[in-house]
Amino acid sequence: MLAKRRRATKSELEPLCEALSQTFTFSELDANVRRRVASEMFFINVPEGTILMEEDEPGDALYLIAGGEFDVLQNRLGADISVLTRTKGDIIGELALLYSVPRSATVRAKTRSQVWVCTQQVFKREVKHSVEATTLAKNLFLEQVPVLSALPIDTRKSFADALETVSFDPYTDVITEGEACDGKFYLVNSGRAQVSKLDPDTGEPRTVNHLFRHDFFGASEIIRGDEPREYTVRCVETPLVCYVVNRDVFLEKLSSVREDLLREKSREVIRNRMRQLKGEKSWRSARIRLLGSARVGGKKVNISMYGSVNPRSFATDVNRELGSIDLVEKEMLGGGTGGHVYRVIQEGMNVSSPRAFALKRVRKRAVMESPSHIFCEKEVTSEISHFSLMCQHASFQDRNHLYMLFDIMDGCDLMDMLASAVQVKLIPTQIDGEIRHVPTQIGISEDTARYYTAMVILAFEYLHGNQIIYRDLKPENVLLALNGKCKLGDFGYAKKLDVGERAFTFCGTPGYVAPEIVLSTGYGYAVDWWALGVLTYVTITGQQPFTISKDPSQKDDPLKVMRRIVDMSYEVQYPTYATDEACNFISQLLQRNSAKRLGNMQGGVSQIKRHPWFAKFDWALLESGEYTPKPLTLSRQFLEIQRERLIEIERESLLATEMDSARGPTDASMNRANEIFKDF
Repeated sequence: MLAKRRRATKSELEPLCEALSQTFTFSELDANVRRRVASEMFFINVPEGTILMEEDEPGDALYLIAGGEFDVLQNRLGADISVLTRTKGDIIGELALLYSVPRSATVRAKTRSQVWVCTQQVFKREVKHSVEATTLAKNLFLEQVPVLSALPIDTRKSFADALETVSFDPYTDVITEGEACDGKFYLVNSGRAQVSKLDPDTGEPRTVNHLFRHDFFGASEIIRGDEPREYTVRCVETPLVCYVVNRDVFLEKLSSVREDLLREKSREVIRNRMRQLKGEKSWRSARIRLLGSARVGGKKVNISMYGSVNPRSFATDVNRELGSIDLVEKEMLGGGTGGHVYRVIQEGMNVSSPRAFALKRVRKRAVMESPSHIFCEKEVTSEISHFSLMCQHASFQDRNHLYMLFDIMDGCDLMDMLASAVQVKLIPTQIDGEIRHVPTQIGISEDTARYYTAMVILAFEYLHGNQIIYRDLKPENVLLALNGKCKLGDFGYAKKLDVGERAFTFCGTPGYVAPEIVLSTGYGYAVDWWALGVLTYVTITGQQPFTISKDPSQKDDPLKVMRRIVDMSYEVQYPTYATDEACNFISQLLQRNSAKRLGNMQGGVSQIKRHPWFAKFDWALLESGEYTPKPLTLSRQFLEIQRERLIEIERESLLATEMDSARGPTDASMNRANEIFKDF
């Protein structure tokens, strides 16, 4: 049993901070933050033989050895083998500060020892507080104003220095339509305001917009020569706090973004925003019959339930009653932990021709301990509607399962396609001044990779425009159809961001996460553009940019991969067979400074589309939905492997379904799962 814990004394804090600064997790943090974290760490004595952490068990703490020795053990063929010895000054479990991850080894005290403990909860709380309370709050604020985030750093800092804070009481007018311009530019820091304009027919004020944190007003009148105010901006139920600058500062500092400021306040942009703000879900309750499903003991049965349905997916007239929707379950398309996907066909009297969907079925008991991901996926996919995304058409549940109905993609995912397409070729390479033909792994053609990248760009453009950050881009989540078209799927880590909000949760796959995620300093939409750089690299080369190492044993170590991601001295190696334009495109996305990252600078997505790698690409054709990619070709060998894999997955699925169905109506675990998902 571990002894009582204690905090660090004043004399112990400095060496503790110094030790923490040697880790990549703490090295980029402000010294004051390190000190606050160190002051929250606690010291414990560890008796000889005590297990400090156990292999494959979840971990949520870092340990700094203060004295003694620890054996690091790994299970090999059923036996615990000592692979390392850790002593005073060594740190164990650093990755657990970023996200809860199964321990890669067992650590046991070899002698009577002592450790300092830092929990994940303390680390994340202190880092988040430091970002929110930083003295650079104004600069951070400006980074979250899309139009202003692209300003050069020096310009943004000097502009921030000129900002003054002004407060307005509830239900007072900040500016009034028709009044002379006072030459002030306003940025909303907190509170909410209503924008109105007099109706020319009735003379009554009509609400045309709402303003929230990081919105701005007053730019148009200054740019156009101090015209009278076009609108009335009124503070509503809470005080409105604004940053304000005068005309001279505005014209001096923001001259480079004038057109962007005007575009943001164009009638079209405002109309689109109001449509989103007013948008009401048109989904309805409907009876769904799933035919040939719930297979237990080799039998197929029909089940009937009520669920939430998008009427536009099932009726040409969205105002008419939907009636019953019949879905016939066919073959399995794929599966993973707790969830499986089947092809289903809509049939019935009101269906002129059978229509195929993908039905995702998830065991409640498999996801009941972390239900947020499935709720998030349901919410996001019910709101989106774009041909680059896997959109949801219905959701429902029975006692044991949750169901979501999606678009169907009848091919495979991008990872499977890459696995079958990657080749090793002899590539001319200059070595010591000589050209040699070196065996080199290559991925798919740049033309094909460009199409997949472009579709993800459209997907992110739509999601970010609707304030959704994706956070989990990887080849497994890019789904392909046999006709070659692709869609982005799996929205378990997607999140709706309030205007100007930053996220802090560690999400994603280690090889694809952006530096700001690894360092836990708060992040926004720019992390998706970083992941796009990784994905593009992977499609062209068949390997990840941060897992390439002279030591093959390091490739799969997520901590080493993330060290390289944040290490400014680590340079991504680009293949000689890739075009200069492709390498430049990827390198601009893999910019560690998010303020300089392609897609997150002035011009946003349009800057990505204008990159030379897309010089001959027909964006208009792609955006119209009429682009015809090269059809997907799957080898006979791949199809056979896929068939065998699906047979095994379905066998496991049937076994799990049978076990769940055997649980009676009084089963506590099943009843708890149904309570958790009652509002699904």
